Amino acid sequence: MDILFTIVTAVLSSGMLVWVSQEWISARLRSSIQHEYDKQMETLKADLSRQATFQATAYASFAEGQKAAMERKLKAVDYVWSSLIDFRRKLPAILGFVDLLTVDEYKKAKDDPTFVDLFEDLSEDKIINLSPWDIEDVRPYVGEYLWSLIFVYRAVFLRTTLLLFMGRIDVKKMEWYKDEGIQKLLDASLSKDEMAAFDKQQFGKILWVQRQLEGKILSALHKIISGEDFISPSIEQLQRIQNVIATVKVEAGYDPLNKKHKVSA
Repeated sequence: MDILFTIVTAVLSSGMLVWVSQEWISARLRSSIQHEYDKQMETLKADLSRQATFQATAYASFAEGQKAAMERKLKAVDYVWSSLIDFRRKLPAILGFVDLLTVDEYKKAKDDPTFVDLFEDLSEDKIINLSPWDIEDVRPYVGEYLWSLIFVYRAVFLRTTLLLFMGRIDVKKMEWYKDEGIQKLLDASLSKDEMAAFDKQQFGKILWVQRQLEGKILSALHKIISGEDFISPSIEQLQRIQNVIATVKVEAGYDPLNKKHKVSA
């Protein structure tokens, strides 16, 4: 019995020792793992904190840049529209007079006393100076399409005024809507349906063109104000307009966006 007791005691003691050893090892492993986990978590938290700080700084810088850019865009929009209104206001009354005429009456208009009187104070230089509008400084903020539309708008009305002015001597010039330069500018800026509608207008052609072009300009301005990304209806149309602008500059011998250039009769 003593021997059996000794054996049993030894076995139990050995088992207890093994259990205790396993628990000790397990506790050490858990402690080591926890320590390593805590260490990694502290490192991760520090990294996340640095990233959050960097992102916050970057976002603040980006937001400030966007705010400044938007402010410049809004100022550009205000300048473009107020300049357009000023330009429209300065256009001579002769445009309103001939807009009351039918297409068939245009050639007879040069002998009308009212027509003669309305041109009494006009000259080629005065026609050029109707447009001191310079949008080159705001061009980066309004985009190429809007810039091109503004060029077309001004070129059409300056050219129309000039043609009517020359129509006092050359009656063919009275039919401004047949002018090749004006036709090219309108054809590049308007759709086929719009051009067809323009051709069908028997009177009020100048006002019709004004409304069409101003509508396109306003649409572009609204997109800038709303913060939408805005490009031309198609890259092809923008290229077509700009190609026509370059051609008109060369053929007409003037640039309506630069009053220093002499208008060619």
